[in-house]
Amino acid sequence: MKLTAIGGDIFTNNPRKEEIREIRRTQMSGKGNHQYGKAKTIKMIEAVKQANSRAVIVEGVYYKSQTEAAKVLNLGITTVNYRLNSDNFPEWLRIKEKNNIQKQSNNPTCKLSVDGIVYESIKDAASSLGISSPTVIRRLDSEKHPSYKRLSERLR
Repeated sequence: MKLTAIGGDIFTNNPRKEEIREIRRTQMSGKGNHQYGKAKTIKMIEAVKQANSRAVIVEGVYYKSQTEAAKVLNLGITTVNYRLNSDNFPEWLRIKEKNNIQKQSNNPTCKLSVDGIVYESIKDAASSLGISSPTVIRRLDSEKHPSYKRLSERLR
């Protein structure tokens, strides 16, 4: 089966990859870019900073972000990140685990139950069950999966 048949990658193995990359680069530059000429709002800039900032503790000293720690310690961000992930540096710690950071979303959540277990959102259920969010949604809408139940109204 082709990767494209299941919504997969149509770019990585394409023999015209470099040509396509150049076409897309040209299409998205200047006025072709949907953000062209639009000023970034302070709210957007702060949201990006907050999303990208992860507090760390390095040898007992608190830093509000990995970037701040790198600057103060005169290290590269890659080095800081390596040490935070390494067992060889036990005093280099993240305040929140890397993969468990909740992203802010403007999308409301839908509470649901699967096999009697209640989840606060479709995303939480998908993560816990090891399946994709669209699969959870399809099962919620399907009569073939009676154990998948919405506990709040459908939001989309």
